[in-house]
Amino acid sequence: MAGRLRLGGRERRDRAQDLVRMCVIEDRAAGTPWEQIAELFGISADAARKRWGHWELAQREEL
Repeated sequence: MAGRLRLGGRERRDRAQDLVRMCVIEDRAAGTPWEQIAELFGISADAARKRWGHWELAQREEL
């Protein structure tokens, strides 16, 4: 099967990362603390902030 329905490993990974990033941005906009988000991924709040915090700022600046 060729075409749009066929995604390689890189495309699947990129789409999954995009989905996670969007969910984190939405949760942060709703007031979810970094500690709660980090717990879902088994990382520290500081690690979560470093991984996704710049996206939060970019989103707010675009508004």
